[in-house]
Order: sequence, then C-alpha cells, then structure tokens
Amino acid sequence: MNRHCHFAIGGLLCMALSTPAAAQVAGNYIGHTLDGEYVQFNVSPQSGTNALWVHDATIYIQAQCEKSRSTVSWGENYGVGATIVNGKANANTSFSPYFNIKFDLKFSADGQTASGSIRSIIPALDLKHIPATRALFCVSARQSFMVTLLKGGATTRISHQAQMPVPPLPWLMLPLVLSDLAA
Repeated sequence: MNRHCHFAIGGLLCMALSTPAAAQVAGNYIGHTLDGEYVQFNVSPQSGTNALWVHDATIYIQAQCEKSRSTVSWGENYGVGATIVNGKANANTSFSPYFNIKFDLKFSADGQTASGSIRSIIPALDLKHIPATRALFCVSARQSFMVTLLKGGATTRISHQAQMPVPPLPWLMLPLVLSDLAA
C-alpha cells in the first residue's frame, strides 16, 4: 500500500511538471480595458535571441486630474521592450519625469489571449485661466484588460487613430483639460 502511495504522488508530480506553460504567440493582441478604453500589444521576436517580447503598445486612458473635477482622455503608442518570461511581461515606462505607464500582462496557455492591468499618470494643462498657469497630474484608475491575438500574425498593424489622433513626440506636448473651459 505504501508503494502505491509513492507511485500516485510521483505520477501527480510528473503531471504537474509537464503542464504546458503559457505559449504566447508573435502578433498583435488587441482589446479593451474594463472601462472600454482601447489597448494593443505587439509581440515579436527580439533580434539576436528570438525570445518573444512586448515590442510596443498602444494604450488609451481616462485619467482623473488631482485637485480638479476634470478628466483627461489620452492615447499613446510607445515602445515597451518588455521581455516575456514564463508567459508574463510587465513594464513601468516613463517618457519623462511626468508621463508614467505601468502594466502587467499574462498570456493564456494557448497564447490566443492575454489579460492584465494598467495604470497611468500624465500631466495636463489647467485651463481655468487662459493662458494656463499650472499643470495638473492626472491619474488613471488601475484598470483590468483582456486582449486577443489578431489573426494575421505580427505583420498586421492596427491603427486606432480614427478615435483619437496620437500626437508625435508626446513628451513635448501636454494634453489639455477641456472640461475646465466650460466651468
């Protein structure tokens, strides 16, 4: 009986060790945050190693501005360079001391979907007085998201600029808080 117990435990251990890890796939993963904002991650092989990484991301957010009732909408495509390890990737990216985007990403076992969360901090001009004399820091709530691998692989690029144009060189430009103009 003792021998059967060891055999059963050994079999369970072998099954646990042979469970497949997350098998992310190169390509574009697109989806939305819990509050409906667009997210996209481009997974591709790193040159030289062929290890997969999150090459770039496109993220749209709604962020509540501190010391204000204002909310700013912001969209950004940026280079990430987060290596995928054990089916997971995370990044804490700052464009300057003022812009910060942090996300974590976990791929499903078949690599067709991924989920995670995202949080951002961005500055915005306070337009209560024109010309603006101060900036606000706007913080998005931590949002869960789900993305799905787009059929067509890594060569398919998605542009979400129809909803909101993404300005070039965002670290040189501040988003405007337009809701303060009506007040």
